[in-house]
Amino acid sequence: MNRVEVFIISKDQGTMMLKYSILGMDDRERDELTSSFLTALNKFAKEINLDIGNPDGVSLLRSVNRDVLFSSGKYIFTVLMINHQLHFQSENVPILSRMAIDIEELFENKYRLSLERASKTNLYNTDEYEPFKPDIDDIINRLGAETLEMYQNHILIESVFLKVPTRLCMPLMERVAAGENVLDDFAEIIKKYPQMKVAIEKVNYQNQIIWEIFAIPTYIL
Repeated sequence: MNRVEVFIISKDQGTMMLKYSILGMDDRERDELTSSFLTALNKFAKEINLDIGNPDGVSLLRSVNRDVLFSSGKYIFTVLMINHQLHFQSENVPILSRMAIDIEELFENKYRLSLERASKTNLYNTDEYEPFKPDIDDIINRLGAETLEMYQNHILIESVFLKVPTRLCMPLMERVAAGENVLDDFAEIIKKYPQMKVAIEKVNYQNQIIWEIFAIPTYIL
């Protein structure tokens, strides 16, 4: 089962200020252990000057069945932890990076005074940050529209590689760029060019975790 979680952790004390499960169930004991592990990993990365990932400031660490994206602010670091059965494709890293950055920046802006005070006293009232969870949902929803565009374009590009005529795919790409959802148009193309099914199956499978995170209505064959 795929599990996607957001951890917001104080940089000074390593306190888990907020944990939010996008996919999967909460497990308090496991969450505390994970938070401690992430804090230690973040310190280790800084000690060896580790800078893995993208130029936008997010570090990406990958293992066999887990991807971890770090976004570090002044008072906190935000971690997007993705446990999965299949790695997402590298072209999807930027949108996940933006998600991590947006969460970190919004949290620090919203709770700046509280974070400044806590950094001096080393006392955190974690209940204060629970209302931030709907803000994470808002960020996911905002990026979801962009992800739906990406999903449709992936299918159309793969379809062109599989010899579905460009004259059919290009107009749909233009409509997608204009903000339209063209998934309902695929059925007519599939009737004449069934190889489009292969493109759909490939895109659905290779980036399944991305579509789940952003609640993309994948095309059902």
